[in-house]
Amino acid sequence: MRAAFFLLPAITLAAAPVLAADQHPASLVGVYDGGQMEMAAGLELTKDGRFRYALSYGALDEGAAGTWSATADTVTLVVQQYESNDPGGDGKFGPSVLRVEKGELLIPRYDRIVRFRKQGR
Repeated sequence: MRAAFFLLPAITLAAAPVLAADQHPASLVGVYDGGQMEMAAGLELTKDGRFRYALSYGALDEGAAGTWSATADTVTLVVQQYESNDPGGDGKFGPSVLRVEKGELLIPRYDRIVRFRKQGR
């Protein structure tokens, strides 16, 4: 299986306005692993309000970058760059709101719910 984090360095972040500090709390900043059976996935939330995401699921690979903000129970991604090799896709990221649940970030992707767990806690 290919590691999704190999996609992360290939994604260049576009210049974006920096969000107010209360919209990206320090407790959420970090690198997350969403890997599960047959799937490698990674998400990075930075303190300056940017994110990088990558997923490898079977023959499908996708990556995204942009900005993020948070409320008490959600993290919203504003996708500025998206790449996918999905031949049936519409070229859009799809749902971009992650639910915060028991310290994990959850997002529906294809036929799965990806559970991102923060690394290095």
